[in-house]
Amino acid sequence: SMLVRTREANGLIFYLGTLDNSHIPGFQETHIITELKDGNLVLRLLLDGPEETFTVKGLSLTDGDPHLLHVKRIGNELEVNVDNKLVLNTTLTYSGDLRAQVLYLGGIPETTSEITDTTSRRTKRQLGVTNFTTTVTRPHFKGTLQDIRLSNGTETRLVQPFPLQNVTAAILPGENIQGVNVFHVLEGTVSDDTCTPDPCKNSATCRVTWNDFVCSCTIGFKGKTCEDREYCAIYDCPEGSQCINLDDGYECLANLTLNGVNSSISYSPRFINPPDKITDVSLEYRSQVGGVIFWAAGVDASVWIGLSQSSVVVHQANGSESMSASFISNSTLDGNWHKVFISFDHTGLQVFLDGTTLLGTDIAVIINFTSLMLNGEIMIGASPGTLPTHSLLDPSLIASTTTPVTALQPKENFVPKVFRGCLGAIRIQDVLVPFYSQLDLINNTAANQFL
Repeated sequence: SMLVRTREANGLIFYLGTLDNSHIPGFQETHIITELKDGNLVLRLLLDGPEETFTVKGLSLTDGDPHLLHVKRIGNELEVNVDNKLVLNTTLTYSGDLRAQVLYLGGIPETTSEITDTTSRRTKRQLGVTNFTTTVTRPHFKGTLQDIRLSNGTETRLVQPFPLQNVTAAILPGENIQGVNVFHVLEGTVSDDTCTPDPCKNSATCRVTWNDFVCSCTIGFKGKTCEDREYCAIYDCPEGSQCINLDDGYECLANLTLNGVNSSISYSPRFINPPDKITDVSLEYRSQVGGVIFWAAGVDASVWIGLSQSSVVVHQANGSESMSASFISNSTLDGNWHKVFISFDHTGLQVFLDGTTLLGTDIAVIINFTSLMLNGEIMIGASPGTLPTHSLLDPSLIASTTTPVTALQPKENFVPKVFRGCLGAIRIQDVLVPFYSQLDLINNTAANQFL
């Protein structure tokens, strides 16, 4: 057992087994190898048969924190515990005596000439370079190994590469193993100078942590090395909205109340880096009345999405062909906040309400939704007609107390042309449809926007 601390995904932790005496007739190698490979814990056992390999995935051994590793083999049973949690419990196909002549910690000598009669079967701890066998090369282990113990089940022995100071033998769990040799090993916990050269950008301050670094960014920057812009630290969103940083700009989230009489707003797309496909639109809302919440049209195609008392309705038109599909739900107009997600995928129309799939009457997709979103016009809050378009933030568009709610209540299968209720975030393939004009969004450099 030992405490293992590293940030590297690969490296030999220990080799316990025979010395390389392959030149001796009848020599039979046995070993237990424990290593890190691609961040996973790998154990390899060679006893009285072919080598058996076991991989333990899903551990966090390379996070830079100390972890207690305990490997126990009794007969043909193998147990591995990490931080006192059993992570491997298996039966070996082959069992036999482990001839533990040498323990290597952190690596294996490059050549067998390093192990000679004059070194008297010595135990090593080094930042190893190659495997004991000639067929596999293992990288150096980089990190710290601490409190290393060997036990045969009745007696525990300690491996101390450096003698403990001011510790009496009476409080140690066992006797020290003699003949320990160290190569290229530093005593204590020593970190690389990870701030040289300085990895932090934009006048940030670098601070060394153990084999890592932390950058304290100046205002307006973020990320591991402070390379990314933090637009929300520089630009303010309008009062009452929430600023969200994007990789290339920012967005302002807000809620709106629509009166169901004359409230709507139109948009045109401006996509500098358009995606290959646009298939999805999501809308957050609350309403007891419903209506057309989203409409888009191009040269010869259009689509609108509306809410009725018992369904989400999607209407598509392409040339002379048109179809309406109703996706049933009794929760659409219950007055609570909901998120409706519509996918115009080539496999068929899909509608989700709060993550639950809704069953529809017809799931065929007859429009090119990508082309419609990149080249068409979009309207929020209504479908076109004689209805004028306005800014949704116009105070006059907030629900009127003089308009009787009963006059706006739809029939069960009827969708009003104008939406009455509240809107939250509306996104087309993750791009926010804003409730503010460009004049309100100062220096928004996002490549893809709806204006």
